Amino acid sequence: MSSDDTDAPAEPGPSPTPTPTPTPTASPTPAPSPILLSAQESIALPNLAGKKKIDFLFVVDNSPSMGDDQDRLAAGFAKFASTFFLRTDLNICTAITTTDRHLGKTQGNGTANDRFVACTNPEGSEGWTDAQRTAHANAIIQDFITKVKVGEAGSGAERAGKSLVSFLYDAPQWSTPLATTTLNSFFRQDATANISFITDESNWFRFAGSLSDEANDLPHRKGATTPQGTVDNRKGIQDYLDDYFSALNSKAASVLNYTITSLLHVTLGTGTFPGLAQNLSLLTSSVGRGSVMGDILGDANAFTALYEQTGQNVLSQAKSAKLAHAFYEPNYPDSVTMTVTLVRASGARVALVYKTDFTLVAPNGVLFSQALAESFAAGDTIEIDYGYLSN
Repeated sequence: MSSDDTDAPAEPGPSPTPTPTPTPTASPTPAPSPILLSAQESIALPNLAGKKKIDFLFVVDNSPSMGDDQDRLAAGFAKFASTFFLRTDLNICTAITTTDRHLGKTQGNGTANDRFVACTNPEGSEGWTDAQRTAHANAIIQDFITKVKVGEAGSGAERAGKSLVSFLYDAPQWSTPLATTTLNSFFRQDATANISFITDESNWFRFAGSLSDEANDLPHRKGATTPQGTVDNRKGIQDYLDDYFSALNSKAASVLNYTITSLLHVTLGTGTFPGLAQNLSLLTSSVGRGSVMGDILGDANAFTALYEQTGQNVLSQAKSAKLAHAFYEPNYPDSVTMTVTLVRASGARVALVYKTDFTLVAPNGVLFSQALAESFAAGDTIEIDYGYLSN
């Protein structure tokens, strides 16, 4: 309305149409509204700068019929390692043992000795050229290919869990009291660890009719339900692992950073013989934290894919920083405003780009790219400003 019309008399208008009264209907219960969160935090980077320690242990079935499986494992892991082992921000060490180690670790018992592969970035490697680093990685991979083929002359009474425990505590055999042993020195303090089981046989209840400890392997954890429907109250594989890594790193089990990779005969384990390998499949899901399982009937490419997934999950454990607030990953980045900035010790600020410089690891981790992580220096921090919808 203009100022010239201010004093004009109002024109009579039409009478308002009465609004009809709506017929009452049942209203659905409204869905809970998402909560808009906003926050700011700063993360110091002392644990993300420099090389991170990663330790791989392979517990390989060396009973008859395992030759082809070992060949595919060697080829699949070698293809994965051809890039993963070249990373300059990681120092990766690898060891191999067998599923009959519980019987003894000397050749005199017919069992294979523990086997170790050199680490990828030992002390003094900082000045290596790319050619030297590539040559070293290739030598490690070839050594792994040789050593992971542990043969087929081992015992058919596979005990993957007991063999692992005897390795962890450097026990000559399973019957050795662990109170008289020491922690195996392979796993390094504050390293991110992955334990791989490779087997196509039963490794919990070898003899379904016997509940004795002598006849069977360990459950995945204490209190597991046996294939006969009873309770196995023996200390389980996860319990031993938690105890070992808690003692090694002086940390509570809730903050441990080991994961499990299992290559099992999944079809037999879930169908034909329901008791088959159930301790290892249950162990994988129970440990979680990015633990994965694959079918040993897969080809070398399937094994490569499994270890690429393992590698990414291990990196998430070793290289990610924890945010103070959980995010709702399916909404990111469409309904999330998250600004991530690298603040150098000099005060310089660098805006980071999602999926180029960093990715998110549910529920509250941020994983930085290799190139960015290698540029971190003492005194650098990460600033995070975010507002997002969380269900």
